[in-house]
Amino acid sequence: MKKVIGNQRYEAIDIVKILCSFLIIATHCRPFCSLSDSVDFYFVNVLARIAVPFFFAATSFLLFRKIKFLDGKIVKSMENNTMFFHYWKRIILLYVIWSMIYLIYQIPNWHATGWWGSYVVKDYLFAFFMKGSFYHLWYMLALIYGAPILYLMLRYLGVKNTGIIACILYVIKVLSYGYTWLPIPGLAQISSVFEEFVGICDGLCVAIPMMMVGVVCCQSKGELQKISKYRLAALMISVILLITEASLLHFTGMSTNKVSYVFMTLPTCFFFFLCIISINLNTEKHVHVCEQARNASTIIYCVHPLLLCLWSLCRFWSETSSLIQYLLLCATSLAFAAFVLLMENKTKMKFLRCLR
Repeated sequence: MKKVIGNQRYEAIDIVKILCSFLIIATHCRPFCSLSDSVDFYFVNVLARIAVPFFFAATSFLLFRKIKFLDGKIVKSMENNTMFFHYWKRIILLYVIWSMIYLIYQIPNWHATGWWGSYVVKDYLFAFFMKGSFYHLWYMLALIYGAPILYLMLRYLGVKNTGIIACILYVIKVLSYGYTWLPIPGLAQISSVFEEFVGICDGLCVAIPMMMVGVVCCQSKGELQKISKYRLAALMISVILLITEASLLHFTGMSTNKVSYVFMTLPTCFFFFLCIISINLNTEKHVHVCEQARNASTIIYCVHPLLLCLWSLCRFWSETSSLIQYLLLCATSLAFAAFVLLMENKTKMKFLRCLR
C-alpha cells in the first residue's frame, strides 16, 4: 500500500525509519564498547534510544492522519473503526508470527540448558502476553495494548485531555525507571510492577505518550504552525538537555544504566519528529524505493536479534571488534530484509508480507 496522505507524501519518515532500525541494532550490539566507554554510552544510551520513540510517533502519525476527527475527538464511525482494527490486527499478526519464529529458535536452547517441563509453557505464555515473547518484541506488545486504549481515549476524551493524561503516564514511567532513588512513597513498588508486566505498563506509559507525539503532529495544525518556526532550535535545546540529564544520572551513579527513558526523551522525540515531517524530499521518482525502505526497517528490527544469536555461534565472533560485529549485523539484517522483499515482489509470495 502506497503511503499517500492527502496530497503529501512523507518519504523522510521512511528514510529515518530505516536509519533508526540500525540505531536499534546498536542498542543490542554495542558498536563502540571495545573502543570507548563514553562514546558507547552517548551513542547507545542517548542517541540510539530516540529510535523506538520515533517508531511509535511515526506509526501513530501515519495511522491517525487517516482517521477523521471532529472538535479534537475521533468521530464515531464504521470507517474509522475499520481503519483502526485493520492496523491493530496487522500488529497482532506481526507479533504472533515473529514470536513463532523466535520460539522455534528458543526451544532447542531451552532443552539444551535443561530448562524443560510443564512450567516452561506457563512461563512462556506469561512472557508472551505480559513481557514480550523475545526481548525486542516488547515494542509490538506495547503497541497491541497501547493503541486501542489511545484510540478510545481520543474518541471520548479528545486530543487535549488525552495529551495531559499521556504526559502524566510518562512521568510515572520515568520516575519508576530511572529515578527510583527519589524518596517517593510507593515508587519502588511501582517499579517492580513495571518490571513484571512490561508489555502492559509500557503500552500505557511509553506507547501512549510517544504515539501522542504523532497524534499532536497531525491533529494540532494551528498550534504547530507557531511552534514549527522554532523546531530546530527547540530540538537542539532538547538534545542538550537530554544529554545533560542522561549524563547526570549516569556519571553520578544515581541511575547507571537506566537512561533510555528520561524526562527529556519525550520533548526530544516531539521536536525531532516535527523536524522530520517538515522535510519535503520531492522524490516522486523514488516513491517505491522509500516504500521498500519502510518495509525493510520493520524486518530489520524484527530479525536482527536472531541473526545476532546466529553470529555469536561463529568462533571468530568473540574475537572481532565490537564495531565490526555491529557492521556485520547491520549488513546481514539489511540483506535478509532485501531478500524477503525481493522474494515477495518477484515470486508473488504474498504471505511474506506478514514479516513486515
